[in-house]
Amino acid sequence: QSGRGPLRSDPAAGVDIEAEGKTVRDLSFSRCKFVDNSGVGLLAESGDSADARFTDCQFVGTTTWSAWPRKPGFIFTGCTFAGAVVHPFPAKNPDTAARFNNCRFTDDAALSPTGKIYEGGPKGGPIVNMGASDNVLFDECTFALTNRAVLPWRWNAVYRNCRMSQTSTVTAMTKGRFLGTTTIHGPVDLYGSMVIGRLVVNGKVIPPGAKGIKPW
Repeated sequence: QSGRGPLRSDPAAGVDIEAEGKTVRDLSFSRCKFVDNSGVGLLAESGDSADARFTDCQFVGTTTWSAWPRKPGFIFTGCTFAGAVVHPFPAKNPDTAARFNNCRFTDDAALSPTGKIYEGGPKGGPIVNMGASDNVLFDECTFALTNRAVLPWRWNAVYRNCRMSQTSTVTAMTKGRFLGTTTIHGPVDLYGSMVIGRLVVNGKVIPPGAKGIKPW
């Protein structure tokens, strides 16, 4: 609840990882909670910061993003994100791109102490909103969206063995590289995707290969 009291200063984040004239490396957070902050729950945007590991942590965004991890080498394992995430770090080198292993993404307001969840915009939006998304990895992740949020947006992320569902009727732009076995329930546009493993959308098996473009 940073920034919720009588005194507030920007960025009012739960945790702001910001190297000011120095370097920040090799951070580790285990079983931490970043909940209902005036700013972003976890913010990593400026300075020479890299290589942070988050294990069994909970990120709850009530009025803004639950996490904004735009720095190299951030790895999330067994974490829950209630509320939309923005700007996970993309990279041509998969070793430095953001990685989410066995994480859960949801817009379930029951996880919020205020009964409110930030769904990516005033009328909802992507639960993970990516600009560039090269090699951002979602491995064994669950996306369970029961309100207005929609599945992740962007072209070049990697989804491996994920379970994805939304109740919103807005078409999700969850385009990327699909490995292993992934299931999607809900309206989704796959144009530009690469299906390498087994992808099942609304009960229908999607044939492998590039969707509408050259293989990548």
